[in-house]
Amino acid sequence: MKAFPRKQLKHIRVRPFTKAQARTYLTDVRGIGGGELVRVAVHKAQGLPFTLALLADVIEQDPDITAAELAAYDEPHVRYLIDRVVKRIDDPAVRWLLRYGVIPRRLRKEDVFTVMRPWLVKGITASSDADDPRLDDHHLRGSDDVFPTAPTEPTDEELEHPGNGSSTTRPSPPGCHGIRGTTTPSSSTPTSWHRCGC
Repeated sequence: MKAFPRKQLKHIRVRPFTKAQARTYLTDVRGIGGGELVRVAVHKAQGLPFTLALLADVIEQDPDITAAELAAYDEPHVRYLIDRVVKRIDDPAVRWLLRYGVIPRRLRKEDVFTVMRPWLVKGITASSDADDPRLDDHHLRGSDDVFPTAPTEPTDEELEHPGNGSSTTRPSPPGCHGIRGTTTPSSSTPTSWHRCGC
């Protein structure tokens, strides 16, 4: 926060929108027509500006959505998390680590290779009977690209040492303590997995 000295910061509390303000935002600012869609979005947002903006995004990205579909739409925050966070993570292994890493209160590096490893292996190789991300209830339900899989499970050797030969390993980001995917030049799908060298 050194880039923003205290004297230059101004804290503003954003209060919930009234129904009239929410309707104005949707119709005038976002250009959304269709009274029933607007009514449903206003009701679902409960005055929360961020939620209202996410619902407006849903309507803009799916122009054929009906008011009934929007009313049944579970959670716009999940869509935001997938599109703006998960899908921006290039390494599929980090996505899987994120999927299971949110469960414990504190995630330690050794837990990844002991407690979580069986779950990661089953998830990565699409062999889990307990967890299939394609069945997750969100806008990309059935898609393989949110949590991509690999044909083989990571071996202990692959967890300890990066791939070699014609395969390439993306460099680990600073401070990373996860696992990384090894790919071949002809495919971006990981063929093996290894522990980061950080």
